[in-house]
Amino acid sequence: GEAGELLMSPTQSVELARRALDLLPPEGGTPLASALLLADDVAAQAKSRGIMQTVLILLTDGRANISLKPDSQVQEELQQIGRFIAESSLHVMVVDTQRSYLSRGEARQLAEWLGGDYAYLPNASGEQIADLATEKVGGERP
Repeated sequence: GEAGELLMSPTQSVELARRALDLLPPEGGTPLASALLLADDVAAQAKSRGIMQTVLILLTDGRANISLKPDSQVQEELQQIGRFIAESSLHVMVVDTQRSYLSRGEARQLAEWLGGDYAYLPNASGEQIADLATEKVGGERP
């Protein structure tokens, strides 16, 4: 799409998120800046409801190709948004899904801008993502 969209409401259920990930086909454009702003808004809404810990697990190859504004540079937008999110209470885990032999580093750079953690899992399963999410929030999976 042209803008980020919320496909699943925030949940404490890692298992529910894992199932949703298994059904999500990666395709189309990458409005990463828009998606990050949406994630920050969702986290702010959760905080206003008393949910103090929010974690964003971002599955990306880091190759954004749709900017917020037609005349903007995507990487500059991501850097600005990343710095904004890094100063917020949103905890971020960037999972690099780039499937070439070696990642070109776009997702790692994004993780740095976001002040988040980074993992390279080009063929990540829902199970692996669920394990990462559980580790990030300091819990145990059933």
